[in-house]
Amino acid sequence: MNYIILDLEFNCPCKINTITHKIEKGYVNPKIQFEIIEIGAIKFDSNFNMIDTFRIFVRPQVYKVLHPKVKRLTKITKEDLKYAHTLEQSINYFRKWIKDNIVFCSWGKSDFIVLKNNCEFYNIDTNWIKNYIDIQNIYVIKYELKNLVSLRNIVKLLEIENDKKFHKALNDAFYTGEIMKKLNIEDVSKYFIE
Repeated sequence: MNYIILDLEFNCPCKINTITHKIEKGYVNPKIQFEIIEIGAIKFDSNFNMIDTFRIFVRPQVYKVLHPKVKRLTKITKEDLKYAHTLEQSINYFRKWIKDNIVFCSWGKSDFIVLKNNCEFYNIDTNWIKNYIDIQNIYVIKYELKNLVSLRNIVKLLEIENDKKFHKALNDAFYTGEIMKKLNIEDVSKYFIE
């Protein structure tokens, strides 16, 4: 069994007030609140050895203007997305890269919620999105914490070398994988999220 450590970066609607020049919340399509703009993933074997990496930009089709906060955090530009693949093309490439017999892992549940939502919005099959675990939640349970913790804070706490920028999908997948290795999870199946 292989593990796919997944991280997504996504965009949300915004508009700039023409009088105050402040950012305001734009129109939110109730069927797709966030739109994926980058997929990053790392594939580990059953012993947590890195096998391969995957990264692709996804061209937004609903929220075409990058929210300034998203732009600032991710450093993704409109040029990065101008010739990017559609979500359907990106998911096809991703699924070919994944293959079978895998467990998905991510830092938090939001990536899987947004992934399923985006696929459903574009009528892309979601049956392949199963057997996934939330590494953040496992960390909270293992260390009996009362609150969720940020990826950046745990990377520092565990003294994981952090020479890669955060809020880059592939980098955040890397950090999540390093945390997962340190957790020494014996039976991942008990953490599967339905």
